[in-house]
Amino acid sequence: MLKILYVEISIVGIVILLAIRFYLRKREYTEELDKRTFKWLIWSDILILIFDAVTWILDGMIFPYSGELLLVSMMIYYCLVPLPSLFWLLYTDVKLHADQRRLKKLLALYSIPCVVSTILVLTTLKTGWIFTISADGIYYRGPYMAVIVLLTYVYLGGALVMAVKARCGEQNTDRIKVCRYLIFFPIPTIILSFVQVELYGVTLIWICMAVSLLIIFLNVQSEQISKDTLTGLLNRGYLDSYLDRILTTSKGKPEVRARYFAMIVDMDDFKQVNDTFGHVEGDKLLVAAASLIRQSCCPDDVVTRMGGDEFLIIGQRDKPEAVQRLMDEILDNVRLYNENSNESYRMCMSLGFAMLDKQIKRPDQFITAADINMYRNKEEKKANN
Repeated sequence: MLKILYVEISIVGIVILLAIRFYLRKREYTEELDKRTFKWLIWSDILILIFDAVTWILDGMIFPYSGELLLVSMMIYYCLVPLPSLFWLLYTDVKLHADQRRLKKLLALYSIPCVVSTILVLTTLKTGWIFTISADGIYYRGPYMAVIVLLTYVYLGGALVMAVKARCGEQNTDRIKVCRYLIFFPIPTIILSFVQVELYGVTLIWICMAVSLLIIFLNVQSEQISKDTLTGLLNRGYLDSYLDRILTTSKGKPEVRARYFAMIVDMDDFKQVNDTFGHVEGDKLLVAAASLIRQSCCPDDVVTRMGGDEFLIIGQRDKPEAVQRLMDEILDNVRLYNENSNESYRMCMSLGFAMLDKQIKRPDQFITAADINMYRNKEEKKANN
């Protein structure tokens, strides 16, 4: 009965992971390095779950070549054991550093525990260090089987330390969310792997990893719903719910309302860039503008793409003068961008902001107030030219 139960658990894990993989493939989710790494992580866990189920089925069975089949299955299984943890470390590195050159430099170092583990598994045919198969086709752990688990701890522990260190030094709210789920993943896996070592016959680590991947996948997908696909900024859907939340929570609190501002940023002559240089260059300019605006703002400011060539910043400042300084900083960064750019076009912006005063009752009124001041800035520039 226990054998059937563990086989069924493995099948459930495989189905969960295949469903995630099918969804990601349908959405063409695997173009970027972090998404490719996540794909490898899923496949490695699927393979382990398959061989985990196979070894449970073969263990103790007697038929021609059953012992040999169990031996080969166990060899493959133990060779696969470190891979999900290795891919999780790679995924964590990519998510936190987004530096492919750094990853290539560290790849040899990251591979060492995996190589050591594979050598131990291959030599177990003679040494029996990791496992043995009895004459009646029953699997037994070897005296050094725990070493394989410890080597996986190197990867999971390294990823956990990396994520905790990044979280301690992070102020951006979006990046903090990423750090949180990177910290979450290794903890249940480490705990259950320890239980699996201590309690012979208990194998829950891989289904636990599958469930953890499902939770992370759902978390990432919920964040993607709120993101603009081109610029990576928050989108209009998130903005509308955020403004509703601000107006609700600040109701009857004039000192809180007075700190909020809305700033509209509109790209000047963007249509001309699109018409002259093409939409690819236009998209490139939008991405550069989004990055520039995000870097100019405080970590707690909410930066969204309204649509087209318009952006909206929602934040808190003590005085309007502080918001004006933010406008000046954005324009200074635009000037620096143009000075260092080799493109045939220039980045130009018109900006305007409004404070959340007591007359504003609805989100659209808040946006309109900022929009009016932005158009005033645009008309003033045209008059001066």
